[in-house]
Amino acid sequence: MRGLPSLHFALVTSIVLPLAVAGYSGYEDLSLPCASAPWDHATCNQPIFPITELRPHSAYFVSLPCLDCPTVRHTGEGPDRKHFIAHSENSLAFNITLSEDRTQLLLNRVPIFPSLVPSPSSQPPRIYAEQLPANFSHADLDRALSTCTQGQWMHGLWCSPNITSGVSLDYDYSVTEYENHDRKHTWGIMLDAIGGHDGYMSDPVWSFNNSEQKMLYINISGKEIIKDEDPNEQDRQAGSTLFGPFGEVEDMRYELKIVNVTFAERSYTFAPPPPSTFWSRFKHFFGFDPPYPDDHIIYLRDEWDWYARKGSLKQLWGDFVYWDFWYLFWIIVSSTLAGLFGLYGVYRLFSLILEQRRLAQWGGMDEVWRQIRDRDTEEERLLDGGYRDDPDDPLPPRYTDELPVNKPLPSKPLPEKPLPAVPLIDDI
Repeated sequence: MRGLPSLHFALVTSIVLPLAVAGYSGYEDLSLPCASAPWDHATCNQPIFPITELRPHSAYFVSLPCLDCPTVRHTGEGPDRKHFIAHSENSLAFNITLSEDRTQLLLNRVPIFPSLVPSPSSQPPRIYAEQLPANFSHADLDRALSTCTQGQWMHGLWCSPNITSGVSLDYDYSVTEYENHDRKHTWGIMLDAIGGHDGYMSDPVWSFNNSEQKMLYINISGKEIIKDEDPNEQDRQAGSTLFGPFGEVEDMRYELKIVNVTFAERSYTFAPPPPSTFWSRFKHFFGFDPPYPDDHIIYLRDEWDWYARKGSLKQLWGDFVYWDFWYLFWIIVSSTLAGLFGLYGVYRLFSLILEQRRLAQWGGMDEVWRQIRDRDTEEERLLDGGYRDDPDDPLPPRYTDELPVNKPLPSKPLPEKPLPAVPLIDDI
């Protein structure tokens, strides 16, 4: 159930948080006639329009009909609360806003332009969308926009009770650049919700495969932002910048404007996955995945873990680093080390007690010093070669550092002794 809390938080905040991220913390400047009574019941109780412009060219609320899409319903309260899958008419809620500096396009608080992912091995962001019932009215939307504050969504409160459920989307994302003249650019961003998951690990991923299902199409324009010229820029030469920072080319930044938001027919045909070979699995394991086909970024929940693509080294490393039971491991290790130190302390204390008892039996310091001298004498006697198998054996010569000295020669020569006669052969 690891994915459910994050999904719940994302769904709770998907209506208001995108506007807060974009810098729209208040809604006083919006015309919200259905936010509080009295209101025109004939108008406020009507279902909302599929596309509602909150602020011209900067904020839109979209209710995209989701054909044959399942929803989640709940029964019971407290511990007996259970969920089940139902099929009812519903729409996917999308907030389309610009960031505060108008350089990023946000979809349900997720930046989707100018870049969704930096590389094929990078994980595309998870996009969450709430499922609105068919009777989601102008009053529901106005009340949500006027009453949902940062403090409320931080505490996980639903700003509008008239919400069916929510999903984490599988999607197909693509960007097409159209006109480019006089530093002005135009792009078309398409997002096709091709599936979703309700956050319960026991439930399968849903497929939104109705042939009549529409895609979300966002047309935006951007004007290049020219940085203020640095007065020291002329002193910086980019010629010797093989490794220096001066040779780095920064990405162009644009001041964006939402031209229009509409729905479009599905037009992309998904190619079958390439055959799995040893080389493809090897590259996948080390993160060298092939580029996305036709510049379409296709995010499928089943292919990704929380950290990277499933079956990759990065995913295994993420599972190791963010293992849920590291705290148990450190509890066991710290307890073991503490036990070993405790046993060593007990051993040292026991040895000290025995030493003190032995010293106490010697009857004062004079006796202690005498015992030490006797022990040293005994050790020296053994080192000096005083060991004997039999106590009656004479002691061996004691070791001395003096060099042996020969006896002096006599002053008078010794008398010569005659040599014996050589025996003859005849005498033998």
